[in-house]
Amino acid sequence: MRFDWDNANINHLGSHGVTSEEFEQAFRNDPIVLYRTLHHRERRYAALGQTDQGRVLLFIYTKRGHKTRAITAHTAPRKLRKSYAEQKSTKR
Repeated sequence: MRFDWDNANINHLGSHGVTSEEFEQAFRNDPIVLYRTLHHRERRYAALGQTDQGRVLLFIYTKRGHKTRAITAHTAPRKLRKSYAEQKSTKR
């Protein structure tokens, strides 16, 4: 999996206290896609995923060609973290 990083999306994630490494970890650690939507003709996905350190992120991304581009991410609200944990425990 390749990611599309530039100063714009790295700085935007940073403004929410999320690093590009954390975004990639959450994306790769079997995330749960909550929904998808169209934004200016671009399909975007909202997902919950967990970093290697156990932080659950709510993140938005899109596919551009063969790359995944981060739109935004932040720590998931408590209710979504609980839902994520429940869904993951039932998958085991």
